[in-house]
Amino acid sequence: MTSKKPRLILRPVVDEQIRIYTDLAKGEFGALGLVEQIGGDFVVTELFLTTQICTSSSTELDPIALGNLMCELAERGKDASALTFWIHSHGGLPAFWSATDDRTIDELQFASYSISLVVNKAGERRARFDLFQPVRITLDDLAIEVRSATPGLLESCREEFASKVDEQRTPFLLKHPGRPRSVESDFPLQHWSSDDFEDPGPFTQIEELEQQFTDGEMGWDEYCSRLRALGVANES
Repeated sequence: MTSKKPRLILRPVVDEQIRIYTDLAKGEFGALGLVEQIGGDFVVTELFLTTQICTSSSTELDPIALGNLMCELAERGKDASALTFWIHSHGGLPAFWSATDDRTIDELQFASYSISLVVNKAGERRARFDLFQPVRITLDDLAIEVRSATPGLLESCREEFASKVDEQRTPFLLKHPGRPRSVESDFPLQHWSSDDFEDPGPFTQIEELEQQFTDGEMGWDEYCSRLRALGVANES
């Protein structure tokens, strides 16, 4: 385990299932899910709603249905010990950990750890991580994210992009009541320096050129040529 508190990451289909089940349930309900550990985070890849008895303030999983689910997972070549995610709804009550929730978490030990999520109809969510072996540890209030991509991909792409893509800041013409002036832009147009801008003459002519270029009435080369003819920009 790392010193950083883990995150609970839900696949979009899992997140959608949870929202739908929560909306459909008159009170509480419970479901189990397969978990894949990626780095220090836990990703719920599949969710299973089993036979259960529920009331407005309780939910009880059917042990036979649970056993059948584990057999089905084995037949599919899935590791039943990865069934370490438990989600349940508190219906209209706040999302908190009750004494019953604590007992249920202790009972649903398919691996050395478990990930639990409690939700309610108001959209509140609270997640926790419980380590059973080699010592008993509980980490509450985990960050909850919904991702379709592999965790860590955003960070690795950002690093690769920064190392390989050189995005230069580029001056461009800024419209204002007086003459145009050069300003810095993040939009990758042609590279001009502030020294390339001379007296453009009547600003209305530049506005007309910009409008024609925007409307597709002339191409980039003609647009640049017309600007040079007005003395706005020169070839470097």
